[in-house]
Amino acid sequence: MKIILICGVVGAGKDTFANEMMANEDNCKIMRLATPLRTICCDIYKFDNSEDGYTEWKSQNREKMVNMAQVMKKTMGRHIFAQGLINNLYDKKIDADIILVPDFRDPVEFTCFIDYFELKDIEVIFTNYKSDRYEIRDDPDEKMAQFLIKKGLKHRERILAEDFLFLMEEYYATQR
Repeated sequence: MKIILICGVVGAGKDTFANEMMANEDNCKIMRLATPLRTICCDIYKFDNSEDGYTEWKSQNREKMVNMAQVMKKTMGRHIFAQGLINNLYDKKIDADIILVPDFRDPVEFTCFIDYFELKDIEVIFTNYKSDRYEIRDDPDEKMAQFLIKKGLKHRERILAEDFLFLMEEYYATQR
């Protein structure tokens, strides 16, 4: 199984890349780190959990989701969403050759994946398409993507896991 972690700022084409890859690859599945957060928000705020309903709600309430995610990470550890996705892969015995994760935002999530999968089976795709929704926000979940922009990575640039480890060392050095 290959794991492709897709990162970029809001509106940078992460979902577009994942959807295009799904259409062009056999036995490929999209799984989102934020699925549990979406479910919790839907239960609390009672919005329509269809893709259109969720997209509309999220466009007006992103701050609520960001704040809730930060509280969850602070309370349960920054790895909580990655660990949940990995647990789902194993518990549900997902049968796919490629797993696309279009909401990769935190280096800790990368660390979780390398704890469970071989480096050769993980890669990162950086997206930086300037859509109508493109926005560089001042929130903790955007810092890694902003770092990659400053490094000069190109839209849809592929980064092998081994190379991403070095980038993350450099990233952490900038965060001290």
